[in-house]
Amino acid sequence: MIYRIQAATIIVVLGVLAQGCINQRQVQNQVRWTYNAHRADGYTIDLVSVEPKPGEKLLAGRTVTFKVKARYSMSVADKGAVALVFQNRTGQHVEGTTPQTRINVVGPSGTVELSRVVIIPIQTDRMQLFVPFVPDGFKQTDGEIVINYPIVEN
Repeated sequence: MIYRIQAATIIVVLGVLAQGCINQRQVQNQVRWTYNAHRADGYTIDLVSVEPKPGEKLLAGRTVTFKVKARYSMSVADKGAVALVFQNRTGQHVEGTTPQTRINVVGPSGTVELSRVVIIPIQTDRMQLFVPFVPDGFKQTDGEIVINYPIVEN
């Protein structure tokens, strides 16, 4: 059996496939710079906004102010905390022994805003900003926000 496909049909199909590939690339690029780790049962945190924008190139050795706004919800505790954790590509804390920026939260849901001035590390090509939500009584958490930034030399 021989199938005949008209040229117009082929063009439409190729257009749809190309659009799907473009959309897939766009999704991959977004996920590459910011995402939530595996979701936890009973509590969540989601990114509302962040400055600088995820994926924005940061200059090594420069001082940058990070501002994060996130929305949380929890049913496993009455209180918790949200923090900012900066690490280089190998998982070392960028801020050394400086205490993390942390804010306590109360209630089943809400929005938090945190900010921190950080000196961008040298001798690494990427920095990660983790935003964990820790309900009271938990030592380990899941579902943290992960934001990646490429680092370039001056």
